Amino acid sequence: MLGCTMHFNVFRNPTEAWQWAVSLVEMCGESFVDEDGRRARRFLGLGVEIERPLDGWPIRGSGWEMPALEEYARQLLDPDSRGFSYTYGERLCGGDLNQIERAIKLLRDRPTTRRAVATTWKSARDTCTSARRRHAPCLIAVTFQARRDSVTERDILDLTAFFRSWDVQRAAPANMYGLAKLLEHVALNVARTPGRLRIMAADAHIYVD
Repeated sequence: MLGCTMHFNVFRNPTEAWQWAVSLVEMCGESFVDEDGRRARRFLGLGVEIERPLDGWPIRGSGWEMPALEEYARQLLDPDSRGFSYTYGERLCGGDLNQIERAIKLLRDRPTTRRAVATTWKSARDTCTSARRRHAPCLIAVTFQARRDSVTERDILDLTAFFRSWDVQRAAPANMYGLAKLLEHVALNVARTPGRLRIMAADAHIYVD
């Protein structure tokens, strides 16, 4: 049996990645109670690479259908928090700097850059323990990597995302779809083909309550 340590796997499509992640946490995760008192199982250090992240939507049995998935993806590029304590779109695109637009500019100007990164974490706010500021982003950062496919000779763009905390059963399908559409958006704006989606999670979990 696998221990609760880093495990990474490559999949053709999001369905395979989601099913594997859920099964891994169910079978090999450890039981724990999180800081909000919720019972869960978790696997520390889980990674997936999806070769075709835009294929096969919606994922059957995930509880997510296309209208909700499309709305979730749209919000990733919406700088308006719409009254919530935060949204990924507000953290990525709001404020004085639209980080996604900056990443697009970097990739256009310097295709080999390793600085096309956008982050959501605000330490002063997100480490606060008061009830008013208890909620914090699970998705911490996204980074874009341009490459040349040696077989097809196409210019490709990949996306790597890091989660500090990842609900693989309930949230992962929407997360994967939103990130796939974000990859597509940036790729189209830098004249590249959307490539692979990689997700790294420090704590992958399933709630049991």
